[in-house]
Amino acid sequence: MLIVLIIILVLIILLFAIYLIYSYKKIIKDINLGELDIDIIYDYISHNKEKNTLFKVISLIGKGTIDIVFIALFIIFIFSLISKISNTYNMPYQILVVASNSMSYKNEENIYLENINNQFNKYDLIVIKTNQEINLYDVVCYKKDNKLIIHRVIEIKDNGYITRGDANNISDEFVNSNDIIGVYNNVRIPYLGYIVFYLQSSYGISAVVFIYILLIIYSIYDSKVKKIRLKRFKEVYKNELLLSNSIYKLEINNNTFSLYKNNKIIDSGKFKTGEL
Repeated sequence: MLIVLIIILVLIILLFAIYLIYSYKKIIKDINLGELDIDIIYDYISHNKEKNTLFKVISLIGKGTIDIVFIALFIIFIFSLISKISNTYNMPYQILVVASNSMSYKNEENIYLENINNQFNKYDLIVIKTNQEINLYDVVCYKKDNKLIIHRVIEIKDNGYITRGDANNISDEFVNSNDIIGVYNNVRIPYLGYIVFYLQSSYGISAVVFIYILLIIYSIYDSKVKKIRLKRFKEVYKNELLLSNSIYKLEINNNTFSLYKNNKIIDSGKFKTGEL
């Protein structure tokens, strides 16, 4: 089933990639043929004319927000991979996603918790340190039946420990020392595990790879198109073939412009720079 899913995702990525490449190549061809001259000029004018302060602030916030979202997604994805790798290869520090609410609050029957306040919630992201000396009331992670359990040590015995979740009123079965993976070092990021848990899955990894492949293709061709559009604008303007036989007319004087349609002005303003 997983192999079939991967094949389907690869095919989808290829189809989208082919579509993007075809679309951008067609745009580049149309630009070189002069079929998009009016659009190029109008877009260039709209982009370069002076805008009021509020518009600039809104634009910067919009662009900044998008950048932050993608950077955050990338960082979380790296966290997810580190977590998966660290769990697999027993690295000194491991990042874990809390899978239950057994440590989310203090059960009133556990009177030893009166002055202990390092509880955490389901889907929190926590860090544990391996090969660490274990003391009474430390929170440890151990493996049982191929599952990771994160509970507090409430009693130390020969060759093992008795543990219990802070929210539970019943202790776990005896935990052998060899089953202990590490000790919680009180570092946690609340609820980030929701995203990490998904990104650690095959679906999540495939989705992120899919998004970033398309972004790379988009960035490459979008940069090419922008350069070609600007070059075309400069060529048309320099050769005085600007909008010939068109219902549009563009007048540029120093740092100002006026755009006409059927001899009626439809836009005007100032350029940021007088150079084209």
